[in-house]
Amino acid sequence: MLIVVKRDELLRALAPVAGVPATRSDIPILTHLVVTAGRDGGTVRGTDMEMDITSPFKGTVGEPGS
Repeated sequence: MLIVVKRDELLRALAPVAGVPATRSDIPILTHLVVTAGRDGGTVRGTDMEMDITSPFKGTVGEPGS
């Protein structure tokens, strides 16, 4: 994955998602965020298995992936 994003754009996308993952969990994936790059930009996703939030952002994608 290769994506170029303006700092302010990434912070805007992270703001609603950052508080969702648990800071301490028996399931390690619940303490992280998933960043995915697609054709038109990317998404940031966080979940705690009860709530799932995905926030899009604009950027220049060189290589799609996650």
